Amino acid sequence: MGKRTTWLGIATAVTAFDAIMVTYYGAVIWRTFVVVIWSKLLLLLLAAVWGTTLLDVWDHAWSRLRRGNQEHRVAVSIPVNGLSAELAEEIDV
Repeated sequence: MGKRTTWLGIATAVTAFDAIMVTYYGAVIWRTFVVVIWSKLLLLLLAAVWGTTLLDVWDHAWSRLRRGNQEHRVAVSIPVNGLSAELAEEIDV
């Protein structure tokens, strides 16, 4: 279970780090670039790329977690020796 939860831990850590950085530095950076309109558009584009990347990290973490859960499923089979001879012949066809 270690590798599966590692990806979830990475996604959580990256999200927390990004939230801390935006909280502390977001307003200062936004006020600094208020003078030029194209720089604000560039910041919005950068924020969109950041959000898309963060979404991709979470998607990767959840797919790893889901894939690990699917690998542990057990298939139930019916033993052939408990069936009647006629039924066993029909199944063998």
